[in-house]
Amino acid sequence: MSSRQQPSEGMDFLHADFDQKQLFLKRILADLVKTGFLMVFCESQYCTENIRFIVAVSKYRSMFSNDGFKWERWADVDATPADQRKAKPICEDRLREIQKDIRFINQSFLEPSAKLEICLPSAIASQTLRRMDEYKTYGPEVFKEATIDPKDTLIKDILPRYVVSSVYQDMLYYVTRMLRLPVRDSLKVPPPHITFEELVGI
Repeated sequence: MSSRQQPSEGMDFLHADFDQKQLFLKRILADLVKTGFLMVFCESQYCTENIRFIVAVSKYRSMFSNDGFKWERWADVDATPADQRKAKPICEDRLREIQKDIRFINQSFLEPSAKLEICLPSAIASQTLRRMDEYKTYGPEVFKEATIDPKDTLIKDILPRYVVSSVYQDMLYYVTRMLRLPVRDSLKVPPPHITFEELVGI
């Protein structure tokens, strides 16, 4: 496949700059179908640990999306002296869910015995372990720094192979053909000419 034939994301990935490639990956990760196709490709290449780790961290982070707290960036918390860092009050039910996800991510991706151990610089690995202990302070930022290298690997190594693969072509077909709703004029029985206000009786 020519690198020019990548219409779904509106860009030529192989010749894009790094920021555009980051946006390309972000759009994939924001869509479950596109993420699924990328995961299928990674499985075929025996390199699923990075994408699975990023998806697991994304699920973990989503638990904090509507909790009402303003969480600081991990770098800002790191810059605050340890005795001045403030833990957030989290209810017991949510604490159990958060602790469960932290254990899952640690056992699946970070421990030396993990089946899908990701490769992290030792300094980032040790910092991540420390943040796991301070999860009430770091909240959704516990694993954020640890995703930097896996995302770089996806962008620099895996995505260039993915966008020229048959799996990517299958994803384009599915997204552009199978999920496209029919236009009004193509329906054999056209929809009634009625406004929303008339429909609901406003």
